[in-house]
Amino acid sequence: MGNQHNICIKYNKKILCHSQKHEVSQFYIACRNGDIETVKQILSITPYEQINQLEPNGSTGLHAAVFYGHADIVRLLLQEYGCERHRLNSYGLTAYQEAKTQEIRRLFYRPSHINRFYDENNTFINAFEIVSSSTEIVADNYENNEKINKYIQRFVTQEEVDKEMISLSQSKKLLQTALGRYIIRKVLKHQDLNDDTLNKYITDKAFRIQTIRKIIDEQVTPTHLEYKKCSQLLSNYAQHENIDNLLKLYTLETPFYYQLRDNILPFFWPLVLKKDLKYRRFQGVSYRGITMSNDDLECYRLAWNNPGSIIETLTFSSTSLDRSVAENFAVSRSITSPTTIRVLMIFNFPDACEQALYLGKIPEYNLPCASEYEDEQEILIVPFTAFHVENIQTNSDEHRTTVITLKNIPLAKISFSVASKIFLQAKPQDHSYLLNKVGF
Repeated sequence: MGNQHNICIKYNKKILCHSQKHEVSQFYIACRNGDIETVKQILSITPYEQINQLEPNGSTGLHAAVFYGHADIVRLLLQEYGCERHRLNSYGLTAYQEAKTQEIRRLFYRPSHINRFYDENNTFINAFEIVSSSTEIVADNYENNEKINKYIQRFVTQEEVDKEMISLSQSKKLLQTALGRYIIRKVLKHQDLNDDTLNKYITDKAFRIQTIRKIIDEQVTPTHLEYKKCSQLLSNYAQHENIDNLLKLYTLETPFYYQLRDNILPFFWPLVLKKDLKYRRFQGVSYRGITMSNDDLECYRLAWNNPGSIIETLTFSSTSLDRSVAENFAVSRSITSPTTIRVLMIFNFPDACEQALYLGKIPEYNLPCASEYEDEQEILIVPFTAFHVENIQTNSDEHRTTVITLKNIPLAKISFSVASKIFLQAKPQDHSYLLNKVGF
């Protein structure tokens, strides 16, 4: 991952070297001087890529407008033109890091009416599944048993719960090597479980890129403010294979993010196949706010009351290091239904988890911020991350917020040879189960 970032630095230096043959642009001068009319005029006739380029002095027009405090120009570049934010100047700083006032910093924030770290009308079945080792499921309310059971995937023994965790570990291990992917394809073909779309996701980089391109073209569309940025990030990923470009694409406020709720595969597979995401793996505590029904809360209570149960994420979940980001938004939402409650989810990762990715800047690995919004301190939790429900409590304050604490169950650490052996010895129904799990 550090090497990929170095490639991007060299690319920026190449741009800078090329631009040093010329004087700084009129666009840069207008941004520096606060001449918004000239900025508007130049924006209307200049290609998107050129607006974002580094100037001979190692800066961009956005850097200049931020440094000199021209809020109207910063607002124009960010909120009306979708200017790139991630460019580093000659001091290794983004434009956001150059901001001297809170007024300028706020212009870089996600719109106030939007919060990635809070779900309204969240339903358990869309976010999690319960894997239980109990033959007798114990619910707080017996009358709710039938309703709750539809969310439960039953495993008769603890051994089968352990098998679930091993299967996730060995699949990930095999998918991250060419030989492992070859073994998977051969075994599935032999068992008549071959799937053409799965093969393409596993082996065909162009297919994976084209699938994302289709979402950008059809869901984001060329009229969207961030369309050009989406296209540029995907182009950068296709050229350099730096996964940070896709992570940044995910954090943009576009329909691409919401499309992944219905179909995780276009974003899931590039992440699964990438080995060096270990540099972004997260250890610590993150938070997410939710409003949910009492029935959904019963599902969490069910898992809590059955210690042998685990729950697995089914979607991508954006969480934050900052508790107040999720908590304050939760208490600000008006609750009109007596069956709806406010919930703060606490995700505890005692060990570094490769399924929870820190998108902020990581200086020790020379990694830049992989989020469009540097202030959010996002932890991205990927699908099929497993947890125990560690605690559920309802605060006695005026908001009556329920706090659910989840403790991560890390993937088993197994060697490639062990992963291969497990996969080769598994029964066709085991492989079929895993395929269904990831949407095939």
